[in-house]
Amino acid sequence: MSLGLSTEWSVLVLVALVGLLLGLLIARAVGYRQAVRKGSDLSRNYFRGLNYLLNEEPDKAIEVFIQALEVDEDTVELHLALGKLFRRSGELDRATRLHQNLIARPALSTGQRQTAIYELAHDYMSAGLYDRAEGLFEELTGHPEYRDQALSALVRVYELEKDWSAAIDASRSMGENEPRNRIRMLHYYCELAELGFVHEDMDSVTASLGKAQKLDPNSPRATMLKVQMLLSMGDWGQALDEWEHLVSNQAQYAAIIDDVFLQLDSMSEKQQRRVLVLIKKLVLELEDLPMAEKAIELCSSLDGQAAANRLLHEWSNHCTGPARVYALKKLVVLDGKSSAQYTALASFVLSADVALIDYLCSECGFEAKTMLWQCPNCNEWGSLMRQLSGDATAIEKPFANGEPSAGEKPLASEQSSAR
Repeated sequence: MSLGLSTEWSVLVLVALVGLLLGLLIARAVGYRQAVRKGSDLSRNYFRGLNYLLNEEPDKAIEVFIQALEVDEDTVELHLALGKLFRRSGELDRATRLHQNLIARPALSTGQRQTAIYELAHDYMSAGLYDRAEGLFEELTGHPEYRDQALSALVRVYELEKDWSAAIDASRSMGENEPRNRIRMLHYYCELAELGFVHEDMDSVTASLGKAQKLDPNSPRATMLKVQMLLSMGDWGQALDEWEHLVSNQAQYAAIIDDVFLQLDSMSEKQQRRVLVLIKKLVLELEDLPMAEKAIELCSSLDGQAAANRLLHEWSNHCTGPARVYALKKLVVLDGKSSAQYTALASFVLSADVALIDYLCSECGFEAKTMLWQCPNCNEWGSLMRQLSGDATAIEKPFANGEPSAGEKPLASEQSSAR
């Protein structure tokens, strides 16, 4: 048998040692004569359990150790601790049985019973039995000692069930003016608005967004949904006003609204040019590649390829990250240089790694490749922020000062534009 213990074995050995220690405590508490009888039974069960452990039969060992520990006021905390260990190690059936058995004991105090109910509710929650967990947590909200904890757990259950209205009510019960609850409630209203879009219920969308913006008039998510609502109603001007507000104040969120581009064909040329101005601003501020691609496409459509090429040159000179890499790649492909130096430069640019956009949770450090409104790791709302990953600065080396180094020639398109 391997000398290295796994996490489960470490837990079981700990249980065995706790059982032995409990025997000593019993001996001290009940007196010598009773301790001889109880201690001998405990010793037999202890060695039986240890024998199962040594024979790699942990399931039987667990049952023996649990049976050896009578449930009384001195061992309730130990049983609760065992239940938590079972739940954390994925032994949900054992955790559930242990907590159910505790609740059934008539000798438990009111506080101990409430604790056991709370732990059992978490067992059900971990097992995905949300309706059972919900019932137990609701029961505990009537007890002052567990009210706040039970309400917090209920909010999480409602999130998992996507019962946003119930989550709003529970959060309001926890204190509507508490900042963390206000953030939660705002996102719950936004979730209700998104459901309204799915069911084409614009009255529900309008009402939910109104309540969300009442909690925070500058909420980027609520503003994004308002842009989506206005676009769906064909109100291009108002939609672009809201989007421009995002571009100016919360650019990272403006960059992920695709609905604006899906409606471009329905907009007037004046509105399309307004969109182009805003996209170009996003490219310069965020170095956003999807925005760069959309800008070139729209610029070419409105003003021709020559104007699009001038825009690429502008980015190659003024951007320092992914947008510059994108521009240089496009220009190298367009210019098709034949000199050895520029063939090498083309090879370098075309093979360069472009920094990718990641989203980082400010609470726990979780990273995601797409924008998420709730962190899947710590469950905080609105905590993921945009950042660039990777290193695109290497592409600056051939143009360390914004100009070709000595001995290198400018691109053909740059020569013509300089004349």
